[in-house]
Amino acid sequence: IEHTMKRKSVPLLLMMGLFFALSSNPIAAQKQKKPQLAKEGRTIEELVPNGWEVQFATGDLNKDGIEDFVLLVRSNDPAYIKTRDDGFESNFSPLSLAVYFGSPSGVYKRFKVWYDTISGREDEERERTNEVSITPKGAIDIRVSYCSNIRTDETGATTYRYRFQSGDFYLIGEESTWGNRLAAEWERTSINYLSGQKEVTSGDLITRRNLKTKQVKIKKEPLRLLGSFQM
Repeated sequence: IEHTMKRKSVPLLLMMGLFFALSSNPIAAQKQKKPQLAKEGRTIEELVPNGWEVQFATGDLNKDGIEDFVLLVRSNDPAYIKTRDDGFESNFSPLSLAVYFGSPSGVYKRFKVWYDTISGREDEERERTNEVSITPKGAIDIRVSYCSNIRTDETGATTYRYRFQSGDFYLIGEESTWGNRLAAEWERTSINYLSGQKEVTSGDLITRRNLKTKQVKIKKEPLRLLGSFQM
């Protein structure tokens, strides 16, 4: 009996020691719980933790006549902050997208957060920027653009348009532009997933000379949910 009691007491002592170690060690305690977007709030400052980068847009997303928020945020996680030899710091923390619906009381309530939906900048060789906006009709536009810093003059951007319907956000349109700044070669592709129409324009889109446009009918597929693929 004594032997059995000792075997049971060892895990108990270990658990107690771990508890006191976490309680007395602020760093270990912080690792257990990282800052997160708030579930609700009246202002952007109440929703986003201090020190985070934030971009936001306002508009009526769910057609209830009340202003809503869409946020694009980047945390300041030390694990993703890189320092060059010259002391310059770059924050490569992943981006998060969030939607908050407004309410008659003035409180914005979190609808959903998407953590791995939008690609962020991963290195210094390619500039990557992301922008979010809300159209007059209440659709979300997410623009992802890139520009290479070395060995090439390629640049491009894609805008994804999402609309709230059937309780979630679905991709209803997409427009992408790709080009080479030196060769003056450009191509723009616009897709309307609701009508099944695709338009491709190529040529020098800057001077608008020698442009060629073709219309393509595409097969209608079930609309894709926001978060079902990485942009």
